[in-house]
Amino acid sequence: MGVEDFCVSLSSATNLARYLFASHTLPQLIHKVKFVKKILFSGSDDLGVTGKNALRMMATLSIPADEDVQQTLAFFEKIQARRGGLNLLGSNACFPYFIETFPCLLFLPLESRIQSIMKFLEDIGVPKGYIRNIFLLFPPILSYDIDKDIKPRLQSYAKIIMSSFNKIPTFSKEEFNDWKKRTRDHFAAEDDDILYVITDGPLEIMKAITAVALTDGAPRRIKKPRDERTSEEKRKANLENVAKDILYKIMDKNTFRKIKMCKSAKEILENLIQLCEEN
Repeated sequence: MGVEDFCVSLSSATNLARYLFASHTLPQLIHKVKFVKKILFSGSDDLGVTGKNALRMMATLSIPADEDVQQTLAFFEKIQARRGGLNLLGSNACFPYFIETFPCLLFLPLESRIQSIMKFLEDIGVPKGYIRNIFLLFPPILSYDIDKDIKPRLQSYAKIIMSSFNKIPTFSKEEFNDWKKRTRDHFAAEDDDILYVITDGPLEIMKAITAVALTDGAPRRIKKPRDERTSEEKRKANLENVAKDILYKIMDKNTFRKIKMCKSAKEILENLIQLCEEN
């Protein structure tokens, strides 16, 4: 029994053999291929759903910068070109394309890696029946380290999801008092410094000049040059732009025309209050 016995074309089998046999014996390689085939390509009643999700990924991630995503889409395109298309995803028919697209996965200790990732996903609440679909829809996850790769990505996705649930309410003259209260609370929850920028004005990043003292003995303070600021100081200095951008995005065109000449987020809020009080 050889690599070609697992439905991989002879040319691909030859390339795989050259690529992998330097670090694997044939029995080791065959064992890994069998394991992957059993876990991911044993067939399932929900293949149609998985295929539809793959199509959505192809539609929305058509120009990705991420190499792992590009590889995954190339895998989908190979299957889509076959009769039956992406409905075959997860069946024996697409197994050769998996091996051809992701040969580097066979270098990994796949059994222990897959079992660790499966346990992690189950522990965070992913139903066991969905885990196989995750592997099929993004095979590179099998090469990811849980602590270094998967957990940080999940934390980033969680922040994005939470921010979508906590969007600032759209400006409303008719319900201005409620809008003002919800907006202040929103900014306070996002960042106390943003709330300060809106209520008190831009944050000034200062530095002390110890060589020049004021009459009370305190050092004179001047605006700190941008090239001397720390990353945190640059972030705080930019909060004025962040606050204005958020306020602009929640206004309709007519309201925006009335406040577009305002120079600060504080001035924007003051003008909105004045507009609503006049009405």
